[in-house]
Parts: sequence; C-alpha cells; structure tokens
Amino acid sequence: MSNEAASGQKVIGLTRTLRDAWSSVIVKEEECEKGLSAVTVPETTSDETVEKIKKEAMRTIQFLLCNKNEVKQEPLFNNSRDNQSPNCDIEAPVTTLNKFNFEKPRTYRCYVCGKKFTQKILRNIHLEQNHKLKRLKKPEKTLPDALNLRLNCFSCCQVFENQKKLRKHKKELHSRNSNITPSPFDPNRYCRSCNMAFACYYTFFEHLRKTHEIIAYLKKKLDGTPDPDDKPEINITDWYCRPCGIYALNKKSYFSHLKRLHFMSALDIDREIHMGVRPEFDNPDFRCAGCKHKYTTKYFYHKHLYRTYCCKDSESNV
Repeated sequence: MSNEAASGQKVIGLTRTLRDAWSSVIVKEEECEKGLSAVTVPETTSDETVEKIKKEAMRTIQFLLCNKNEVKQEPLFNNSRDNQSPNCDIEAPVTTLNKFNFEKPRTYRCYVCGKKFTQKILRNIHLEQNHKLKRLKKPEKTLPDALNLRLNCFSCCQVFENQKKLRKHKKELHSRNSNITPSPFDPNRYCRSCNMAFACYYTFFEHLRKTHEIIAYLKKKLDGTPDPDDKPEINITDWYCRPCGIYALNKKSYFSHLKRLHFMSALDIDREIHMGVRPEFDNPDFRCAGCKHKYTTKYFYHKHLYRTYCCKDSESNV
C-alpha cells in the first residue's frame, strides 16, 4: 500500500470490493493489511471528497453485509427499495445502491460433467481436451435451395442463394420499362414492361389494371384488335361467363368473378341488370322491377332507384 500511495494515489480500505460504484473510483482486487480490499482514487481528488466517498461506501457495504449468513439476493432487492437494512438501522443512499450490480455473472456449464466456466471459449477448450468433443462448423451452402419459392425469380426461372442477390438481379434485369406496353393476352401471363410473370390470370390482370391502367377482359378479333362487344353477360340464369368459358356455382360467385377478374364494379353490375327495365316509383310493395329486390321503406327504395337509374323522384315518367 505504501508503494501505491507513493506513486500518486490515495488508498481507502473497505470491507468488500466495490463494483465501479463511482466513475472516479478505481476498484482493485487486492488485500490490505487487515484482509480488506482496496479502492484507489486519483490524487487530484480533494480530502473532503475522499472522506465523503469513504463514508458513503462504508454505509453501503455495511448495509449489504450486515447479515452475512444470508446467501439469497431477494432480501437485498426488497430492502434496497426501502433504503433500509434488514438487521440494523443503517440507511444507504439510493443513488449509491442503484450503481451496484446485484446480478450474478453469467456462467457456461459443461454438457458432460456439469463444470462451470466464466467464458464460453474456456468451456469449448474443456470439451475438446477432456471429453474429445469439437464444435461442428455450420455447413456452407454450395447450391441454392430450389424448393424455397422466396429465392426464385419467376420471370426467368432462376434460383438464388439469398434475398440480397435476388433483389439485385431483379433491379438489374427486371426493372420497369415504360416504353413497352404489356399485352393482356399473353398466354404465359408475362408483363413485358415490368419483366414479371404471374401465377394466375387474376393477379396478372390486377397488375395491369393498377400499374398500367389496362382493362384485360376483352378478347381479340381475327385481325388481332380487341373486341369491345365481347363482354360478360349479366342477365343470365346459367351463370356462364362467355369470355372466360367457365361456369359459376351461383349468382354470388358469378358476380364475385365479374368483380375480381373483369373489374366490374357493383354499380356497373346493377346498371346492367336494370338496363331496359322501366322503374316504378309508385310501387306499393317497394319491389324493384329490375333486380326483384324488396325494400322495407320508401326511402331506401327510391334511393336504390336514384342510384341505379340516376334520376329523381319527380321524373317518374322515365
């Protein structure tokens, strides 16, 4: 201790090693004359500050060690909240108690013999030397996983090792070209403008409608131009879609097909149903002559007629 005091540091003897309780205090794991640990502070620290640090440290250490028979840490946590020792009247400052680390240091246990180590590398060396066990390295992926659909490029049918390479590939080769107009009649559901292929016609047509503003439910004529007369029929009973060549199960599924695949809104479907049917504003049953739906009140009945025929109540002669 005399050598340390001569080297420009003041040594304070305590009953236990402090774990960096103050930023200006340096904790050293060494024994003093009476078997006490030593805490050194810089020599530039004034005597008053040293006495204050010593006083607070002694009170805190006495607070923590007043009951030496207790091994559990729960009483320390509970009493630290009350700022009172469980077996004496000594009070410790809360700011000092908060700086103590009550948690146990992390240990690494041997899988075979159960021996504990403070570092993971020491545990691995112990396993290798005593139990002849070596840690296996993670195998490197030499080939990409073809079964992982997230790593597949559906446009060019290539498989990549990770998402980073897949995004780079799409950015370089499959970037959008606004000068090319995609064709809604591509049999492979391939968008030439975006260089993307789709799994089904619904997602392909949805992409054309939202991205390129193209309605793709029209078929071609013999000369290759779209046929505007080739539209799905509304007032039918067999629920057969002529442009697609498929049958629906019922009316609800047929109208759902028209909305999803042919991008027809509910208002367009209602107007197709009521086309050629004269509205009856004075119907006592409030039943629509076009869709055969009965309404409960006159207000909802006239609201339906106005929404469908775009007319007012006064225009009853339409």
